[in-house]
Amino acid sequence: MGYLGGEVNPYDNSLVIRELDGHAWTEVYLKSKGWVRVDPTSMVAPDRLRMSASDFNNSLEPYYSFFNIKITKDAFNFKILQNASFLISSLNSKLSSSIINFDREKQLQVLKSLSPKNLPIGWVFVVSLIFSLSAFFLIFYFIGRPNIHPAEKRYRNLLRKMRQLGLEKNESETASQFIERCKRLHPKETPLLESELELYIDTFYK
Repeated sequence: MGYLGGEVNPYDNSLVIRELDGHAWTEVYLKSKGWVRVDPTSMVAPDRLRMSASDFNNSLEPYYSFFNIKITKDAFNFKILQNASFLISSLNSKLSSSIINFDREKQLQVLKSLSPKNLPIGWVFVVSLIFSLSAFFLIFYFIGRPNIHPAEKRYRNLLRKMRQLGLEKNESETASQFIERCKRLHPKETPLLESELELYIDTFYK
């Protein structure tokens, strides 16, 4: 088992091989020749041996059918996206061949060339790690923040203000019951309490 076909990357002349290019063949042992590779698909679809899997599939079915309307697949072949894919693949290949696939000494040399002078590699790693973790924390913090309704925010601010005045809402109390209790204990806050309660009820219960 292995791969058959692929596409030439014009940015670095490398061969881009995808999972779609997966292939299987057989080997037959002949006394006079030893193990000989035999590919039965060459009899069924000889074009598959000289074309990538995607090109071969497109040659078999060159159209998309929508409600009996045929649209050629070339209409969806965006050159810009294909070039972007090749460029990313080329950059990834250069990164792998320049740093990832080398031994520790080579990686340290690359890090030293990129780091400021007289700064130990360990500190560069620590600072980079802290920066990366901070960036990931901020990203996930803002992505994971719940989207709170403005009326809910105002109600929470009201609860916080009442807490500062020494009143804590009980779990068994409804919003109306809590506001009534606040009005009895702090009558000066009645206009604010009533307006905030009305807004809360109008938003979530009407």
